[in-house]
Amino acid sequence: EIESAVTVIRNCGVVAIPTDTLYGLAASAFEETAIEKIFKLKGRPNSMAIPLIIAEPNDINKWAINIPDVAWDLAKHFWPGALTIILERGSMIPHYLGGDPHTIGFRVPNHLIPTSIARSLGVPITGTSANRSGGLNLGTIKSLKTEFGEKIDMIVEKGEKPRGLSSTVIDLTKKCPRILRHGEISKQAIETVCNSEISCG
Repeated sequence: EIESAVTVIRNCGVVAIPTDTLYGLAASAFEETAIEKIFKLKGRPNSMAIPLIIAEPNDINKWAINIPDVAWDLAKHFWPGALTIILERGSMIPHYLGGDPHTIGFRVPNHLIPTSIARSLGVPITGTSANRSGGLNLGTIKSLKTEFGEKIDMIVEKGEKPRGLSSTVIDLTKKCPRILRHGEISKQAIETVCNSEISCG
């Protein structure tokens, strides 16, 4: 299924995959047609960026710039895992991923399927949840099929099922780190690693 998913994604497809947190819609970050399809499927406004999944923590060196030391500290403790880290976009990250043109979120999931796909492709894949924007998270294959049907190109049905909790999102692009979304990793755990208080916004 991983090999099939890679083939579909290479051909501008969108694949629903399990991750450690939620089911996600996976496409190559560099296939504009597929990214546009994800925005349409989710009903997601372009003002909201689509976060990216990478295979290894060191991959952020390829895709981000001005990476602060605290990013490496957090990656060391929480990657692979349920933490999305927002960093400054490198010049190679496409504008059509939406949101702030200068920043983008990255995550290394603790799950074989998304990291294997990203590693095989050699580029980041999208890590947005497989649901309608603002809607309930879809926790089963049946609910994915009911919601999206043939509008997506493939559903990976094997592999460990998601736990059902969103990743925590932290913005490291400003002087003071900010948690933008509370999720599986607690504010206290992040503050312990950072050795300082973290604001929420």
